Amino acid sequence: MKNIAEELKKMLSKKATAEDIKFIEEMGFSVKKPTKQTLLLAALYKKAASGDLAAFRVVCELSDKCNNVNFIPVTIIDDV
Repeated sequence: MKNIAEELKKMLSKKATAEDIKFIEEMGFSVKKPTKQTLLLAALYKKAASGDLAAFRVVCELSDKCNNVNFIPVTIIDDV
């Protein structure tokens, strides 16, 4: 059995399909040789831009552009 990281690397390096490229371009990105990794990053960006905090955190971690962002935990006391 191959290492999971190796398999994931293979999957992400595959060429993007025509449908993938259309999705990437509809988001306003222009990439010369898009891969499945490009598609994954575009989808992650879309989720983060829509307000998904978990996706935003991942984008920050991957890009190292959110050095001054502090994530303050919130506790919901009464969910009425």
